[in-house]
Amino acid sequence: MPYSTGNHTANVIQRLVSHDHDITLFSKRLAHSLKAEVTGLDTKTGLLLLEVSAVGRDLTHYIHDGYFSFDIEAKTTPEGHEKEVHSFDRIPAEVHKKDAGTYLIRCQLPESVFVTESRGALRIPFILGMNARVSISAYESELYIDAGIRNLSAGGCLTDMSIEDSLSLYVGQTVPDLIITFPNGEYFFCKGRVRHIRPFGSLGRAAVGLQFIDVSSTMSKEIFQHISECEREAVIGALIHNMGKPLLIGKQIPSLKVNMNPGQRALLKGHPEALLKKLAALNWEPGKICRDIIENANERLDGSGYPAGKVASALSEQVRLLSVIKVVNKLTHERNGAAPMPPLDAYRWVYVRPDVYETGIVVEYIKHYGFYPIGSLARFSGGFLAWIMDVDGKGMPNKVQLTKNLAFQDTSIDTVLTSADFHQIGDLQGVVNPDDFDVKPLL
Repeated sequence: MPYSTGNHTANVIQRLVSHDHDITLFSKRLAHSLKAEVTGLDTKTGLLLLEVSAVGRDLTHYIHDGYFSFDIEAKTTPEGHEKEVHSFDRIPAEVHKKDAGTYLIRCQLPESVFVTESRGALRIPFILGMNARVSISAYESELYIDAGIRNLSAGGCLTDMSIEDSLSLYVGQTVPDLIITFPNGEYFFCKGRVRHIRPFGSLGRAAVGLQFIDVSSTMSKEIFQHISECEREAVIGALIHNMGKPLLIGKQIPSLKVNMNPGQRALLKGHPEALLKKLAALNWEPGKICRDIIENANERLDGSGYPAGKVASALSEQVRLLSVIKVVNKLTHERNGAAPMPPLDAYRWVYVRPDVYETGIVVEYIKHYGFYPIGSLARFSGGFLAWIMDVDGKGMPNKVQLTKNLAFQDTSIDTVLTSADFHQIGDLQGVVNPDDFDVKPLL
C-alpha cells in the first residue's frame, strides 16, 4: 500500500487532529490546562511535536518524571456542533524552552493506545467506537450520576460527566456505589474513591478519576476479564466470522468461487453454526461479544439480513456497526463482477436505506473515513493518478503519492506531493477504480 499502518497511537491522533481541534495539557493536581499545537506528527515512528504557550505558568507542574498528559478535543462537524474529547495519559516527553513563554515538547508515542500501569494492569482507552457507562452514587442511596467512561483499568476508571454533576463530588470522597454497564449487558459494581477532578475540553464537561475500592475477588477477576477481552473480542469475531464457509465445502458445495444456486446459498447460511461446532470440538469457547459477531454479522435492521434474518431489536450495537462497515466495504470493492462504487456513491446508497442500516452509524462512518478515504486512488484533472496518503480537517486530501501520468500509460511514478504542490497535477476529480487503469497498490 502507499502508506504504512505505522504507530497505532499516532494514527489515532492523526484521525482526531484531521478535524478542527484543540489540544490541552492537563495535570491531575491543577484545575487550569495549557493550550498546545501540533507542529509535527510522524505516523510511522510515533514522534509527536507540540508547541505550548505557558506565559506566567510553570510547565514543570504538567510534567512528572518525564511524562505528561493531554486531551484532544476534535470538532467533528464544520459547524463544531458535534465534538469528541479523548485523553492520552503518561506520554514520555522531552521539553525544550523556545522563548520566555513558549516550550517545545518532543513526545515518543507508545505503539498502542492500551497503557500498562505501574501495577502491571492494562488500562483500556474507550475510543473509536468502544463504550461503557457508569452510574455513581455521590451519597448513600442518593443522587446517582450517569457518566461515560473514557478509560478503564483493574484499579479504576476515568469518567466523563457534566460540570454540574461533578459539583457533587470532591477529591478524596468515597462513593458508596459504582455500577459499570458494558454494551453486552454485563455489569461490574463496587465502591469507589474520587482521585482527581478536572475540566474536560470546552463542552462544560469534567473528567473524574475514580479508584475502585472494596472489590471482591470475583468482581476483580471479572473486570480483568473485561479489560483483557476489550481489544480483541467487535476484532476476533470479525476475522473468524467467515471461517465457517470453507468447512462446508464438499459434495453439495464444491467451491466457494462459483455462482451458487438457491440451494447452495441456503446451505451456506449455516456457516456460523459450522464454525461454532468446530470451535467447540477444539475446546475453545468464544466470549459473548465474539460469539455475537460470529453469529450475527451481516444482519440488517429490517430482518432481511444474513444469516439468521434478525430485526433491529435483536441486534447488538456491535453488529449494527459491523453491518455498515461490511456493506460499505462490499460496495467500494469489486465483487462478483460488479465494479466498485466511489465512496460518496456507496455512502449515499447506504444512507438512503434507514430501514436496513442505522443512519447514525453511517454518519459516524463518513466522519471517520471521509469522502476520500486514505488508501483510495484519486484522479486529478491534469491526467494524474495518486494514492491518498492523508486528509485535512475537512476530509480533503493534503498528501498524495503519484503513481501514474495517464499521458504515459507504460510509465509508473513514485513521488509524494503535499497540497502546496497540487497545482502541478490539477484539481481533484474524485476516487477511481485502480483496476480501470491497471494500477496496483504499492507495497
